[in-house]
Amino acid sequence: MLICKDGCGAENPDTASQCQRCGRGMHTALRLHNPGALIRHYRIKRVIGWGGFGAVYEAEDIHEQGRHVAIKESFDPAGLSSFQGEFHALQQHQHPYLPRYEAMFVEQGNAYLVMEFIPGQSLDEVLQAEGGSLPAQQVLGFMLQLCEVLEYLHSRKPPLIHRDIKPANVRLTPSGRIKLVDFGLFKQGNDATKLSRMGLTPAYAPPEQHPLAPGRTDQRSDIYSLGATCYHLLMGKAPITAFERIQTAKPAPLVLHERHNPQLAPHISRAINKAMSLKPDDRYPTVAAFKQALMSQPHHPNTQQAFMSQLIRRLRAIPGMTDAHDRDFCRARLAITFQDGTTIRLWKNPVGVDHVFVADALGMLHFGGFVGWAHAAGLRRALRAIQAEQERIGSGE
Repeated sequence: MLICKDGCGAENPDTASQCQRCGRGMHTALRLHNPGALIRHYRIKRVIGWGGFGAVYEAEDIHEQGRHVAIKESFDPAGLSSFQGEFHALQQHQHPYLPRYEAMFVEQGNAYLVMEFIPGQSLDEVLQAEGGSLPAQQVLGFMLQLCEVLEYLHSRKPPLIHRDIKPANVRLTPSGRIKLVDFGLFKQGNDATKLSRMGLTPAYAPPEQHPLAPGRTDQRSDIYSLGATCYHLLMGKAPITAFERIQTAKPAPLVLHERHNPQLAPHISRAINKAMSLKPDDRYPTVAAFKQALMSQPHHPNTQQAFMSQLIRRLRAIPGMTDAHDRDFCRARLAITFQDGTTIRLWKNPVGVDHVFVADALGMLHFGGFVGWAHAAGLRRALRAIQAEQERIGSGE
């Protein structure tokens, strides 16, 4: 197929001389594989996306009927070295919030990278479908998962820096789990020469990534982008770029947060502002520190620890509730947020198992089991009793 890349972006037959939609000549069109075409043992099903330097396809492995993969194709001669770096750096890493990397090869002069196909939508598509900001509790659920995968990447030796975190690069699966994708800009370690390729997305990139004033990028660069992503999800619009903030001396990007999202708690606003500080030294030193600031207000440690102990005791007393270790986030049945920022959610996964996630400054606790609606009612009673007790303590009675 031919893509009218300099015009309307429409798909056209291989034989078209003019775009069937806008009439533009096809001499600069982008030539992509048609559905049904074979690339080695992968049969193209559809084009997922494309750009000036490459495309992404959904394909089926004909050696294993029914198994679908995503294939990245690079038209750029430099794409081979980029794909090689991405593949060799990430193939060895298995994490529930990362795609699996399966193969890398060259065919007819183009480089191809084969990875796990991730159904669902990007968070950018979710924002477009919603037509505005997302609920704060939903965003915090996404951020928990993003923080976890970034903590994993940053703890590798040498650390892996993504350098292009944004809503478009976060996939949301039908089960509610996120996947961080597109490592085309990743950096491995502290050596500035170990870059997959140069580039940035201005609204999410920190000043040290800007081509006009390049600096040394590290884990704190990802923290800036993570904060910008969180801002976009909560505000329904991307933040102004770091370069614009430097030029115009704009104040912190969330000063008027209540106007756009009244649900946004002040401690979340403060956490995002700090994460998006223009100077790396002013940001959180680690993703874990940013996560702690996002998930609760750390200035009530004694009250919070007592609350957590009481909550764990009550949860374990409910029949069928056992400690669990998987973290398959799904649609919430029940969500309660307490004054100290602790959040409890009751989720139901695709096989009908109720799960309870408790997020606070100390991290995230997870309980699961075949508890059913009867036990869910017991959970509601336990949570409401705890909430009433906490409100009584907070009021000084």
